[in-house]
Amino acid sequence: MDITLKINGFPVTAAFPDSDIRLIWLPLLKTLSQLYHTRKRRIAVFLAGPPAAGKSTAASFLEYLSLNTPDLEPVQALCMDGFHFPQKYLLSHTLLRDNRTVSMASVKGCPQTYDTDEFKRYLCMLKETKCRWPDYDRTLHDVIADRLEVEQNIVLIDGNWLLLPFEPWRSIADEFCDYSIFFSTDEQLLRDRLIKRKISGGLTPQEAADFYRDSDEPNVKLALAGHRKADLELLWDPADNSAKRLT
Repeated sequence: MDITLKINGFPVTAAFPDSDIRLIWLPLLKTLSQLYHTRKRRIAVFLAGPPAAGKSTAASFLEYLSLNTPDLEPVQALCMDGFHFPQKYLLSHTLLRDNRTVSMASVKGCPQTYDTDEFKRYLCMLKETKCRWPDYDRTLHDVIADRLEVEQNIVLIDGNWLLLPFEPWRSIADEFCDYSIFFSTDEQLLRDRLIKRKISGGLTPQEAADFYRDSDEPNVKLALAGHRKADLELLWDPADNSAKRLT
């Protein structure tokens, strides 16, 4: 299936194998619909995986598929990127990395650059009938508070760190996650995608490679090194949006 989706505010044309739709995505959406009807409350689904793994594309596709397939409860795709600390905060704070004190802005995207207390506060609000959700504007490179209205009974939240096996992420998943999905992806493929993304953003090839080494690579390795066991684990290829079940 070929479809144009809105990802991070930009239109993206993507193709998804029909066999995956039949064997993985539609059964998943049916499982989530049944879970909602069983629990009789809004449910939160965590979709985790390394940077550049195509999580937002998959989440947006699942939202589209749920809205266009009869007898499925609609899914709303949300992202954890709205819980980055604001850029002003990142520029004025530091953290210790590899025994060096570095600006938080220089390692934006690592677990410490997210406001987990604020994330938990919004997850609590998801239990209400209506609430709003912050968004990350990739043109401004900053957070916009309460930009999105949460309307559906199944919310699919994607983020790199949602299934990390240590605190505070473990407690967040224990308390708020109703169903979990993890994307495992080839590390070299992620490297190529992240460097290409930075070059498209205006960096030289050498600058992009340096940024990957200093910032993106540690995040990729951390995300792939270990995570809580997910309800659905997939070997995901973001190059063609194909998936293979691992569990």
